[in-house]
This record gives sequence, C-alpha cells and structure tokens, in this order.
Amino acid sequence: MGEETRQRAISLADGLEFKILTEVGKKDSSIRLKPIIKDAYRVLQSSWPMAQSQIYTQLIKRGALSDTLEGHKILTDALIRARQEGLIPWDWIKDEED
Repeated sequence: MGEETRQRAISLADGLEFKILTEVGKKDSSIRLKPIIKDAYRVLQSSWPMAQSQIYTQLIKRGALSDTLEGHKILTDALIRARQEGLIPWDWIKDEED
C-alpha cells in the first residue's frame, strides 16, 4: 500500500462516524469509532497481518480501549466497518488460528 493510500485511509477514518446497536437494552447508541479505527490502523501499519486479539491487546496497552466485553465489541464493530469501507485492507487482519 502506497503512502497516498495510507493518507486517504487516515483521512477517511477522521470523518467516519456511525451508530451501532448495543446488546444491553437493545438501545441505539452513537459511538465515534474514528479514534479506534485510526489507532488500529496505526498498530496494523507497523506490523501486519495481525489477529484481532493482537490488535485488541495493543490498543489496551495504548489506553485506546478498556479491557472489557464492551471494549471488545467496540473494536469488532470498528474493524468490520473499517474493512467494509476500505479503510483497513482485508489482508491486514488474519484469522486467530493462523
């Protein structure tokens, strides 16, 4: 991936905001995922491919996520959205078994 594509991904992540459905009470909560996407991108950019659990551990160490079920859900939703939007390449995240 070239520098121009990387900069585009960071730029797109800056504007990314969307809603996720939370399991608790099935309430619609607006969560800004752009900081998580940007942090995950930076982690992956330096060393890919990585499993989601490795990304999660790195983001906890950086203080970007809490070590909770909710933190795990937020990362999962952020990574799904980022990959669907083309912000994080599919091959940067590997299966846990690999």
